[in-house]
Amino acid sequence: MSPKPKPLTLGRVLAHCAVGLACAAGLVLLIPLAGGSISLRSALAAGPSGMGTNSDALIFWGTRVPRVLMAMLAGGSLALCGLVFQSVL
Repeated sequence: MSPKPKPLTLGRVLAHCAVGLACAAGLVLLIPLAGGSISLRSALAAGPSGMGTNSDALIFWGTRVPRVLMAMLAGGSLALCGLVFQSVL
């Protein structure tokens, strides 16, 4: 006999959403820093406004960060589609 699942409450939903958002924020901050031979210190110091003068900032802010954000958007969309599909079945 399997144990009964806990009832779904607003507090549990908010807790799960908070954990998911914290994980997403951590990924947005950490994934663009992984790999490559660009100087991340100069790219972060220049900021998004320094893309015209700093090639490292151009690579980081113009290529890496948008790709990570789009990957998160695509993954979230697929997760939402899977949730809807499972709820329909």
